[in-house]
Amino acid sequence: MPLTNIKIRKKTNAQTTSYTGVSGEVTIDTDKKVIVIHDGTTAGGFSLARESQANSGSSYANSAYLTANSGSSYANSAYLTANSAISNFNPLVFLTSGM
Repeated sequence: MPLTNIKIRKKTNAQTTSYTGVSGEVTIDTDKKVIVIHDGTTAGGFSLARESQANSGSSYANSAYLTANSGSSYANSAYLTANSAISNFNPLVFLTSGM
């Protein structure tokens, strides 16, 4: 099977920002070093994340997950404290203490 060469346009970030490529066109932003996909209507197209950017997004997701679990831990702690207070509640103390 013969090889097919594909030519992809390379543009600076300033050129990419103002460029509206045809639907499905791929360009390379040489300043940001990312691939940009165009839809035929959006100036600047849509940049694809590099691996390092994708991994940092994963770190943000993990951080949010840990924060949510920490909040859950606080809620569980408050729940246990409330249950402890209820189990230690003795209504007879209130009835007899006023006399």
